Amino acid sequence: MKYQLLVFDWDGTLYDSSELIVKCVQKAAVAIGLSIPQAETIKQFIGLSVDEALSHGFPGLTPMKKANLIKAYREFLVTEAEIPTLFTGVKETLVKLKEQGYLLTIATSKDSNYLKKDLEILDLKNTFFMTQSADQAASKPNPAMLYNILYQTGMVVEQTLMIGDTEYDMQMAANAQIDGLGVSYGAHDTKRLQLPNVKHIINNITELPVWLATT
Repeated sequence: MKYQLLVFDWDGTLYDSSELIVKCVQKAAVAIGLSIPQAETIKQFIGLSVDEALSHGFPGLTPMKKANLIKAYREFLVTEAEIPTLFTGVKETLVKLKEQGYLLTIATSKDSNYLKKDLEILDLKNTFFMTQSADQAASKPNPAMLYNILYQTGMVVEQTLMIGDTEYDMQMAANAQIDGLGVSYGAHDTKRLQLPNVKHIINNITELPVWLATT
């Protein structure tokens, strides 16, 4: 087993949340009187922390305006949220990987309180050894979350694989000298995922155990 520690992104990799994020950003923009960005524009910045993503999506905002936008976005995340939806095959795949002895963790730009709520609703809180969020360490593509996971698990970079749907996931892994595996069904086009450290791109999460068995 080459890889023993698997680090998953959450939104767009395990949790099918892109449309919810887009809707909440657009509603937040309307709420504070900004023009509504296109869905594809918003998706380009999914994977960054809320602060960084909205700074890229709405350049030139005053600090007060940006704070109001972030506040509105977080409020809509609560009011618009439905029962979280995992991509097809996620839960079964996670169970299989855990049974095979892999250590499962999460590194996400989602705030820890929202992630905790998602995991509780989906009955996944005992699936992962640990999680790291952007309010606990520097956001992607800074490798701080990965360094924290390595420290807490006692693993080394050669034993670790980062799985994600955005360029920021793959760049974070590269910055930590960790191999990456991209998923094609998330926020970013596969062309953006093809960094030198990316070993493979899968089209469905159920392909992951099969690929791991070949490494």
